[in-house]
Amino acid sequence: MEHNRDGKLLYHFTDISNLPGIFSFGLMSRAALNRSHLNFSDNANHEILSKRANFLINGDKRIDLAECVPFHFKAKTPFDYALVHKASLNIENLVYITIPRTLAAQNPEYFFVIPRHPVSSNPPILPYNEGIQQVLWDDLDNRSPDSFLDHQKNINRMAECIALRTIRAEEFLSIYVYSETTAIKVNDLRYHYSPMANFYINVNPNMFPSIKR
Repeated sequence: MEHNRDGKLLYHFTDISNLPGIFSFGLMSRAALNRSHLNFSDNANHEILSKRANFLINGDKRIDLAECVPFHFKAKTPFDYALVHKASLNIENLVYITIPRTLAAQNPEYFFVIPRHPVSSNPPILPYNEGIQQVLWDDLDNRSPDSFLDHQKNINRMAECIALRTIRAEEFLSIYVYSETTAIKVNDLRYHYSPMANFYINVNPNMFPSIKR
């Protein structure tokens, strides 16, 4: 069994329609996108967003999480399932942008960890190398059907790594797509908007949430 603690990647789930902007300007925070007046496909839960505006980093600096770029430690999080279940979304139009965890570990001034869902009882925001020790990895690894009915386990599965800066397309390690058709679209977009980016494009439908878990 593969353990998420030993994983090499961080994952950001997004709509393919966002890729032209991402390839052109980088993977930006929601706040930076709004300030730049850039259009983007907004799949976030706004009720949750309203609760993410006042968090402490390292116990002293307050931050609005809208100023951060969120990543998860695994694919198929509860958020990903919720996104796929939206009737208006085609799973072939969703992609996982990944960056290496080493990028976060080597840039501790920019990368932090929230060890469980950010709106659950004000969890701490910790430096990356400290925060990954606080993630409840057993819950991220647990794939038993009953575990998905456990609210607390789902909260723990939503641990996040947040970046306090824009991530350039040249820093992406790979983009995972559902089909060969999507892979061709992503490669065409890269060629047009970010030809210097050298990330892999991997087809792996098993990484994506199914309609029925």
